[in-house]
Amino acid sequence: MTNQASLLDKRRAGILLHITSLPKTWGHGDIGGYEARGFVDFLHDSGLSVWQILPIHPLSSTTDLSPYQPQSIHAGNPLLINLRWISNKGWLRQRDQQKLSIQEEIAFRQQRLRKAHEGFKKETNQDYHERYAEFKTEQRHWLDDYALFRALKDKFTTVEKDKDGKEVPNIQSWWEWPLEYKDRDKSALEKAQSELADSINYYCFEQFIFFEQWNELKKYANNKGIYIFGDMPFFMALDSVDVWANRNYFLLKDDGTQEFGAGDAPNVRYENGQCWGNPLYNWDAMQADGFSWWKSRFRTAHKLFDLVRITHFRGFVECCAIPTISKSPQDNRCHPIKSPGEILFVELQKEFGKDMSRWIAEDIGVRTEFGHVGDVIELRNKFDLMGMKLIQLAFFYLPNSDKLDLGNWHLPHHHLPNYVVYSGTHDNKTIRDWFSKLGSKRDYVYRYLQISDKEQSDDQNLWKYELWYFIEMVIKSCAKLAIIPMQDILGLDGNARMNKPGTEGKENWVWNYSQSEFEATEKLYGFSVQEKLTELAKRYERL
Repeated sequence: MTNQASLLDKRRAGILLHITSLPKTWGHGDIGGYEARGFVDFLHDSGLSVWQILPIHPLSSTTDLSPYQPQSIHAGNPLLINLRWISNKGWLRQRDQQKLSIQEEIAFRQQRLRKAHEGFKKETNQDYHERYAEFKTEQRHWLDDYALFRALKDKFTTVEKDKDGKEVPNIQSWWEWPLEYKDRDKSALEKAQSELADSINYYCFEQFIFFEQWNELKKYANNKGIYIFGDMPFFMALDSVDVWANRNYFLLKDDGTQEFGAGDAPNVRYENGQCWGNPLYNWDAMQADGFSWWKSRFRTAHKLFDLVRITHFRGFVECCAIPTISKSPQDNRCHPIKSPGEILFVELQKEFGKDMSRWIAEDIGVRTEFGHVGDVIELRNKFDLMGMKLIQLAFFYLPNSDKLDLGNWHLPHHHLPNYVVYSGTHDNKTIRDWFSKLGSKRDYVYRYLQISDKEQSDDQNLWKYELWYFIEMVIKSCAKLAIIPMQDILGLDGNARMNKPGTEGKENWVWNYSQSEFEATEKLYGFSVQEKLTELAKRYERL
């Protein structure tokens, strides 16, 4: 990670934009092209210094695009690889492509990456082959299991016909494999490593290319004074290499399936709660092993990012176990499982020490089974971690009153330096959409933001005033770091929302912007977004 002093010595501001939301190449944005570097340049030229992204690990399914269902805690998502970069190396012939559906785009990327592997094997530059061999040796502690896992998934994939007669792959989960592979019989795995050597080598190649591109992008960003703020998901996908290779660390039945899955009980933010389905941790087994699995996770995060957001930080206090037969948390009582958060972080502190100051705890929560959200805050403060403030959660009325709850800790006058303040996250409405649905709260929000009656008179363009007053409120907070989602910078409505928690709609995780959309926004604003951000960053000492 970057030197601590250079990152935390001043107030900073940045933008939340996942890699896939960059302008499209094939299907969505990626890490190795000029689109990613162009966004780094935009941040730099705007006086901003932080680029926050979502998790970049392989997806556990190509139909569920959520980056919070990772297939590996160490590997990179090969769908984020830029194909032009590979073509420029001479390993892949450039190919024009017509517009396809997102699923067709994914299949296209996968097919082209396999072609690139064939080209790489013919590469005469010995330096690349030596770097590839070195990469496999250095990453062996996770790469061997990952590549074998992916090769076995291919081995046990069959082709079936759907209701329209179209051939579709039937990808088996690891608990559906033959017993000797499911249970990792040593002789069976050794045989597979020999028989599937070509497939294993391909999946190693994928990871080599991903990290070549990622390291180039991160170096480019850091040289421009831009720091990468990464996301570490709290849970794993059930159908992941980490669960397959470490079954004793997870609460599973003997056959590898679940009786309970992770979720969240009904609360103020999500009245129906949420069912995520991730496997829950066997904390006793993890603690008996010195939490080696968690230590390995943080080592990888440190190599990838300059700042690390720890999602669902409340999970280190307790997790919500929901029976897998449930369709909603309301169907069955959410069973709490207490977590050994303090014991774990004491162990992490021994290894990571001052580097923990660059961990940001997603400490937004509600009352838990074992106590108030204060238990979460107490854990965060004990290890001096930065927390989060979310402005969209700030404006609530007192019960049975028309007065705002001025004690709400998300209101800017309650902020402290040791926080990251957001206008919204990937799970929230855009600012424009949020304002449009405020109802009776709108007048108070206007008074708090000091939006005048004159500015409110232009109803057609009212959202432009609301938007930049709101953005300015975030940037002028005393919190050390201020983050604005790109959708809010562009003043987009609810159609640009990244995710609606508790839903599995096709509209989730697919938003991205185009350069033409950016230019159209500036024309609508009547000013340069870059200059406006620079003005705010300078005014509130975030340059």
